[in-house]
Amino acid sequence: MSARSSSITRTCSRTRNGVGHIVFSPAQARHLARLLLRKADECKTMKAVRAVSSLLSLFIVIPIWYYLVHWLLVHSGAGDLQMFLFWVYLPVNFFVHVLHKLIESDGRSA
Repeated sequence: MSARSSSITRTCSRTRNGVGHIVFSPAQARHLARLLLRKADECKTMKAVRAVSSLLSLFIVIPIWYYLVHWLLVHSGAGDLQMFLFWVYLPVNFFVHVLHKLIESDGRSA
């Protein structure tokens, strides 16, 4: 048994029902608090990265995609029905993309 595990074993106390409780030393408690704060900072950073990624997708990638699809339709001689479907597809797809990102971010924050 290592020195670390034996020190933790010594600090365990037993209650009447046999459930053990670990008692931390002040140094161990400070270390745990620092670790939890560091993990919370990493979580905030990841949320910021996800937000920037969503904005880039929303304002750069999607408009380029719409432009390319429109260019292909125009240069391939698309008919009125195909152009109508494109103009219906554009706002519906935009709305679905935004809704998907909102649901995805809500699921991660829970």
